[in-house]
Amino acid sequence: MKKIIITLILIIVISGYSVNSQWVAQNSGITGDIRSLCVIDTNNAYALSMFFVVKTTNGGIDWTTNLNLDTYFDDVSFLDANTGYIIGRTIHGSFVYKTTNAGTNWIPIGSIPALLKFSLCFLNTNTGYAAAFGGVYKTTDGGSNWDNLYNGASDFQDVYFVNESTGWGSTNLGNIMKTTNGGNNWMGYGATAGFNQHGLFFLNGNTGWIAADGGRVAKSTNAGWIPWVTYQIGMPSCELYAVCFVNDQTGWTVGCQGSIHRSSDGGLTWAQQITGTASALYDVKFANQSTGWAAGTSGRILKTTNGGILAIEPISSEVPGKYSLSQNYPNPFNPSTKIRFAVPSSGNVNLELFDNLGRVKTKLLSEELRAGIYEIEFNAVNFPSGIYFYRITTGEFTDTKKMVLIK
Repeated sequence: MKKIIITLILIIVISGYSVNSQWVAQNSGITGDIRSLCVIDTNNAYALSMFFVVKTTNGGIDWTTNLNLDTYFDDVSFLDANTGYIIGRTIHGSFVYKTTNAGTNWIPIGSIPALLKFSLCFLNTNTGYAAAFGGVYKTTDGGSNWDNLYNGASDFQDVYFVNESTGWGSTNLGNIMKTTNGGNNWMGYGATAGFNQHGLFFLNGNTGWIAADGGRVAKSTNAGWIPWVTYQIGMPSCELYAVCFVNDQTGWTVGCQGSIHRSSDGGLTWAQQITGTASALYDVKFANQSTGWAAGTSGRILKTTNGGILAIEPISSEVPGKYSLSQNYPNPFNPSTKIRFAVPSSGNVNLELFDNLGRVKTKLLSEELRAGIYEIEFNAVNFPSGIYFYRITTGEFTDTKKMVLIK
């Protein structure tokens, strides 16, 4: 019987480490490390660094200075499109600023007697929390006055409340701290076995995640009580800084070496996405399942409008009868070459590039693909001359071939 074949040709242009169809670099206009993002919607977002708060109102086409002070801005929390709060540190203490007109004006409203990193979470115009080393501070008057509700040894990295009673804090000791009475009492439970925790995100009162060192994401489905279940992203030496979910299945985590990983099963498994950078990313926020930003070292901001997933559509006819990985062409090459491969059935496909010492240089592809034939164009403009290897891995097939870059 004549086979019905569906041929899919995917052309991806990779410049160095970048794939434009996944994450695209934007010009933030600043050079300091961006530690915090706040995404209002697909057009409006804020990014914080030392001395600067920058904002976009057109989806990141332009980022402009929204606040410029001699302050290390730590975190930002918005209640709605107009009302938001920022916390930052100076040599004189830590200060909280408020806007009621979408950042047109920022007014100092209070201070906290501490100089270490803060995480900020406002629930309404009166009640907010800020957490740092040895303390969780609470305001009930809109930020004018702050009381320290915790005097333990934990270094709080992040704080997250879902209502005025229930909240959690991630720590440097691998314990998740929880309160059920508005911060008056805190209980600690082991969550990441001594690994330093950073990002903390709860989707609702039951389901939450923590990003931690060791390439770990821990998950709770029982309101933050033990046990937390820990999952690996596949980079055991990687420090993860933030995690964000848009529903109970779809989320992203960011961290060392420009890594962005996406989960489509609630955090059980994670697929690496191509980001175009090897620099650390410290925060990730999404407006919906498609549009989001990640930011980190040296003012770097990345944006995706498709969830970081490569868009693949059939354009013609044949179905390959078996898996195959073709020799790249041309070979040797300078600086571009094409890699073609075939998959006879749907499944996850990984395509990685290694140097001649066996070190992974970049992941060209890590996606769920339908049956078809694909072609990737790899541009090695940022790579030195030498021998490289590319390897395809699926659930049923693996193959490796050699390529030579001559400049």
